Parts: sequence; C-alpha cells; structure tokens
Amino acid sequence: MTAQTWFEKALIAKNSQEKIRLFTKALDLDPNSYVAYNDRGACYADLDQHESAIQDYNKAIELNPEDSAVYYNRGTSYAELQQHENAIEDLNKAIELNPAHATAYYNRGNSWAALQQYEKSIEDYNSAIALNPEFSTAYYNRGNSCAALQQYQNAIADYTKAIELDPGDTAAYYNRGNSYADLQQYEKAIKDYSRAIELDPDFGSGYYNAACINALQGEVEEVLICLKKALEIDSQQFCRLLIDDNDFDKIRDDKSFKNLVNEFCKEK
Repeated sequence: MTAQTWFEKALIAKNSQEKIRLFTKALDLDPNSYVAYNDRGACYADLDQHESAIQDYNKAIELNPEDSAVYYNRGTSYAELQQHENAIEDLNKAIELNPAHATAYYNRGNSWAALQQYEKSIEDYNSAIALNPEFSTAYYNRGNSCAALQQYQNAIADYTKAIELDPGDTAAYYNRGNSYADLQQYEKAIKDYSRAIELDPDFGSGYYNAACINALQGEVEEVLICLKKALEIDSQQFCRLLIDDNDFDKIRDDKSFKNLVNEFCKEK
C-alpha cells in the first residue's frame, strides 16, 4: 500500500493506538509528511504521552514551519507538561500565523494564569471572547483571573455570563459563590453553593464553603448539616482544612461542632 493509503486508514481508525500504528506505516513510506507527524502527535497527546507528541510536532515544524496548527498543538502539550513558558512561545507563533485563532489566545491565557500573570491572562481571554463571544470557558477563566486580582465584581459578571452560556457549569456557580463571599454577600454565596451542590451532590467543596459562610453568621445547625456532608465525602481533605480555618472561630467551642469534628477528624 502507498503512504497515502496508510494515512487515510489512520484517519478513520477508531482509537488513538491504532491511528499511531497506521500513521507510522505512512511515515515509513513518506518521512516528509508533516501532516502525518502532526496527526500522530495529536494521537500521542490524546493518550497523555506528551513528550512523544512534542517529538512529532518538532518534526512537523521542521518540515513545515508555517502551519499555525502545529505550533498550537505543541503549545498545548507543553502546557499539559506544565512547561508554560514553552507553551506561550508556541502559542505566540500560532497566533502570529493565525490571528483569528480564539482557542490559541484562550490557551495562552491559561498559561499566563498558571504563571500568576493574571493581567496578561485577562488580555488573552478578552481576545478569545472578542473572536468567539459564546466561549463560555473563556468567561469562566477570565472570572478566575479577576478573582485572583480581587476584582470580584468583574469576576461575578464573568461567572454569570459563563452560567448563561452553560447552565450546568458547577464550577462557575461555586466560584461565583466564592466571589460573593469575598464581598460578604453571604446570602448570594449560599445560593450559589446550593446550586453547585444540586448539580453535583458529591461536590464536597460546595458543602464545606457553605458551612464556612454559615459559621461566619453563627448558624450552627446549618454548619453541622453542611460540614457533616463535606466530611462524609472527603474527611481527610476537609479535616485538614478545618484545623486553621478562621471561618469557624465563632463556633469552635460549640459542643455539637466539637462532637462532629471529633467524630470525623480525631485520628486525621
């Protein structure tokens, strides 16, 4: 069979391992096919084998240094390996070659955020949203960057837009609740935590943060209900948080609170 035949078989194969085998057959016959290297790299990436993916993307770029998609793909793999400086460099090139690539801006924003360069991440999310106004996760992640900069009203606006576009986004409700809590708008925070829990009944952080807000308001019964549920979901995580969490200072001497903590955390 010809290289093209192997390549076409790879395109319709049902899983990444089989695709890799077939792309390799194609490359054995045509080692100058940058598209095959790029596509095989994408298959390695799908299998979380990002080092192998990067090797294939390197070869694809060597053969054709003008394809935006390959730089984008390599940048994505670098980001998965937490090599965010390398990711940004590749995404810069991807954007240079294709300035209308909304997801490239978005992913570069994610890398800036991972490096705690939140102003730069917001600029990139702005660009992604300008190119794709329905990009719900760009609003969500811009909200996270705004919250990190303590721009809570801006964060709330972005989480609200993300929820409008994706009403099932548990994390958007949860993080909007956190921003309301930071603004001491506790009733709104509780409402958002409750919605997050409705969407994901095993969302321990939603219960825990609801317990924190109720504790700040001295609502012991509500604290016990929410905190017990959080501890049932993950006692190790939430017992660790409880130790130094000032939100519970008002009720630490309450007998029922002590009993609950002792029940779940005595040996943690």
